[in-house]
Amino acid sequence: MEKREAVFKKINWALMALIALGHLAAGIYYLASGARVYYYALAFCGLLFLPLPYGLYKALRLKTCYSLNSVIYAFFILAYTVGLVFQGYARILYFDKLAHGLSGVLVAFFALFLYYLIKPGREIRREECALAGTFVFMSSVAVAGLWEISEYAISLIFGTDPQNVLHTGVGDTMMDMIVCTAGTLAFVVVLALYYKKGRKGFLMGAFDDFYRQNFLEGSDF
Repeated sequence: MEKREAVFKKINWALMALIALGHLAAGIYYLASGARVYYYALAFCGLLFLPLPYGLYKALRLKTCYSLNSVIYAFFILAYTVGLVFQGYARILYFDKLAHGLSGVLVAFFALFLYYLIKPGREIRREECALAGTFVFMSSVAVAGLWEISEYAISLIFGTDPQNVLHTGVGDTMMDMIVCTAGTLAFVVVLALYYKKGRKGFLMGAFDDFYRQNFLEGSDF
């Protein structure tokens, strides 16, 4: 695990540098070109996300997990930097659906951390696969609904149309929730392979690293 974390520590810093440079460049460009406050505010405010994972580790008295950080920063680049700051949602065909599908994966992934955070003893047992899978699925679907509510609130506040209601009615919102659910189901399959066969990969490898550094009290693995 030490070698894996050493590799991901380098990847982690590279992703952070990429975010910082991209957001600074975009913010300066939007500011200089006279774009709406909304656009350069998105760019500059995104920089505030960089220290957030480290702040959470410190606040919760947890050890830093660089493989987990890399998952977080990689998704942030895709969903926020490319999607919002560089307007990928408007410019790249089906990018919005890709991001929502991956958000279903990521939210289910973090719901697994919550599952073991609240579980007495926090031990991993193979026989709890169905329970853990149900927990992460229901958590992710609930967050998908809350996300659509937040997009609606943004449209009221800023006068934008992130849900694309003017052109699709409720169609875009429903498709977002459908692909998010599909992403969640894909993660449940990955989770089942982890429980049944011990397969890790990128996501479950990050979970396993974090678990062993912070939660390990008893495990079948």
